[in-house]
Amino acid sequence: MKKYLLMVQLILYPFENINAQTWVKTSAPTNIQYKDIRTFGKDIIYAFGKSPSDSTPQTLVSSFDGGQTWKVGTIPFLYTVYLVATPSGLVVGNGAFSNPTSNYTDDGGTTWKKVTGTETNYFFPAGILPNGKLLFSDQLFKSLSVSPDFISLGTKVSTAVTPDFTTFATNPSGRVIFGHEGNNGFDLAYSDDNGATLVNISLKNLIGTTKQAKMITYAGNNTFYAAGVNTELLKSIDNGNTWTTCAAISSGLYISSIKANSKGRLIVSKTGNIFMTSTDGGQSFSPINNGLPTYGNGNLGVTSDGQFWLAYSDGETGATTGGIYVFQDNLAVSENKKSSFEIYPNPAKNLVNINNIGKNANIKIKDASGKLIYTAISQNSKESIDTSRFANGVYFIHIQTNGITMTQKLIIQQ
Repeated sequence: MKKYLLMVQLILYPFENINAQTWVKTSAPTNIQYKDIRTFGKDIIYAFGKSPSDSTPQTLVSSFDGGQTWKVGTIPFLYTVYLVATPSGLVVGNGAFSNPTSNYTDDGGTTWKKVTGTETNYFFPAGILPNGKLLFSDQLFKSLSVSPDFISLGTKVSTAVTPDFTTFATNPSGRVIFGHEGNNGFDLAYSDDNGATLVNISLKNLIGTTKQAKMITYAGNNTFYAAGVNTELLKSIDNGNTWTTCAAISSGLYISSIKANSKGRLIVSKTGNIFMTSTDGGQSFSPINNGLPTYGNGNLGVTSDGQFWLAYSDGETGATTGGIYVFQDNLAVSENKKSSFEIYPNPAKNLVNINNIGKNANIKIKDASGKLIYTAISQNSKESIDTSRFANGVYFIHIQTNGITMTQKLIIQQ
């Protein structure tokens, strides 16, 4: 690998002024029309879709290193509405009434095993509780069960106060807010004991009219958001005890997913290629389609570090493609500052600058697949790299000095 002498360039604007907001396509396979996405922790991402038809097996795409590399597998079940990413792998509920069961894969979809105890039951995975256990929901008999190990059915813990409480979001302090999966999801429920008991929340009584609440997301600071497929967004800032209506979202068809992070950003996905964001608690929304194709739809995921991910299906006539995108914005700058070096501008075009790296530091740049594309030894504490030859996409800058390696993500947009 040829090494280059890096030239220093003075940048006249401060790092804090970075204000890039865009979706960046990862190196995940593009010959898939992605349907949905699931995440666990900071680095684990699962997405699945059809390729090339909607029949089984469906294609499962997984990353275990934060989107740097991707593995392709399959989901050999027809009805895969209920999927949960766990420390033991991806758990999938097969909703076929002729053969109900839950299954899991711990190798990205190469092999599948049955969740013990679900072979003759209608228990499907619903999500991870604050105590770290996996909650299963019984669609037929309206009961809940907590798995002790993610791969076997546990014991019944509760009977849902209203049918189909199968989606939920958690406050790490212990509060769980349940959404209503059914077509008439006009109520919520909460639990403070990991599902052992549920308390009904009547949105009609709280807000004064009928509101749907199917999708739930937690935004930190005891704040939850809820939405139905064809209604406005609801918000609670007191752990679900009271609810208000957020500002109206842009016109479109149906809400397909909502996700929030603890940094103050909320993103809403609607069919018709509409993606809206709010950074003021739902008081206002603005579009964020930058970096996406003109037509399409997508569902959202968010990793524990606050990074938003998008499983996207291109809606162009006759298209059989899609992609997995990651959202880059100025709210993520604080995360990058945890490292002792700075990179700017980010996203970059023809040039990226690296600050506070020290002399004789080993600089490496790898693309999203992990391939080494650049290496050099720093001559100064501030260095500049010509990126005009780099293709658009996600890269990782690794700085090694005094036996310590630090990494930051770099976006190239020519």
